[in-house]
Amino acid sequence: MSRKAFTLIELLVVIAIIAILAAILFPVFAQAKMAAKKTSDLSNVKQMSLAFTMYNGDNDDLFPIAYPGDNGTTLFTTPWDRTPTANPSLRQTVWGNSVQGYVKNWALYKSPGATTDWFPFPGNPGPANPNPTGFAQSFMMNSYMNSWPASNVDSPADAISVWPGQGTQDTPGYSFAYPLILTKSKSWLAPGQFAGDNYVFQNSGTDCVSGFGVFTGGYASFKMFGEGYNMGRADGHAKFSRAGSGDNPWYSLNKDGTPQYYWVNTTDGAAGCNYDWPLSPHYTRG
Repeated sequence: MSRKAFTLIELLVVIAIIAILAAILFPVFAQAKMAAKKTSDLSNVKQMSLAFTMYNGDNDDLFPIAYPGDNGTTLFTTPWDRTPTANPSLRQTVWGNSVQGYVKNWALYKSPGATTDWFPFPGNPGPANPNPTGFAQSFMMNSYMNSWPASNVDSPADAISVWPGQGTQDTPGYSFAYPLILTKSKSWLAPGQFAGDNYVFQNSGTDCVSGFGVFTGGYASFKMFGEGYNMGRADGHAKFSRAGSGDNPWYSLNKDGTPQYYWVNTTDGAAGCNYDWPLSPHYTRG
C-alpha cells in the first residue's frame, strides 16, 4: 500500500508562503498596535487636559501650581504622601497632586508610548530601590501656565496645558513641569525668590523668562507615535502634534528623535527676554 507524503519541494513552498504572509502581516500588526497605543494615549491626555479645566473652575480660574519653588525642577513626590516626612503640605499643592481629584486614576499619568524609566536621583526610586507606589509620570504640565488665569490665555485652543515633556521617558514617583524656567533677574527658580514662592509667567520686564532648560539625564525619542505625540490644550481638548509642525514645542528633532533645540520665535535682546513661544499662554498658531 503506497502512502502519500509531502515532498521536500512542496514543504519548502509551504514554508516560503508562510514566510511571505508573515512579512506582509507583521508590519500591519505593528501599525495596528501603535495606533491602539496612540488612541489610548490621546484619551489619557484628553482626561488630563479636562482635569486642568475643572481645576480652573474650582480655583478662581487659575491653573495649578507647577513651580512652588524648588530650583525650577518641581521635584515633588506624587502621590504627595509617598514620603510623609518630606514637606507633605507643599507636595499636595504641586500640579500632579492638585489635579488628581479630577483625574481619579494614577495610571492615566503614564503614557502607553513610554518605553524608558528615568531614575535621576540617588537614593530615590530606581532599579535598586523601586517606586513603592508603582506610579510613573509621562505627562508634564506646561511650566508657563503656572498659576496663570485661564481667562488670560490668548488662544486656549492653541496653548499647551499638558504634554510629554521628556518624550518616551517617564519619571517614577515624581511630578515635573517643563520647561525649566530661567528668569532674567533671579536665575533658576528657587525658594524665596517670589512672593509665596510662586512664579507667574512674564514675557517682559525684570522677571521675564530669559532662558529655559531640560534635564540632561538622557532623552528617549520624541517620535512616540510615528512622527509626533499627543498634547493637551488649555481649552480642554487634546490632539496629535507632528514633530516639525508649527505648534510643536520640539520644532526640530535629531534623526534619533531627540530634541535638537527649543523652537523660539520671540526674542527681545534689549530686555533680555527669551521664551519658548508655543508654550506661552499668549501663543496663537499662525
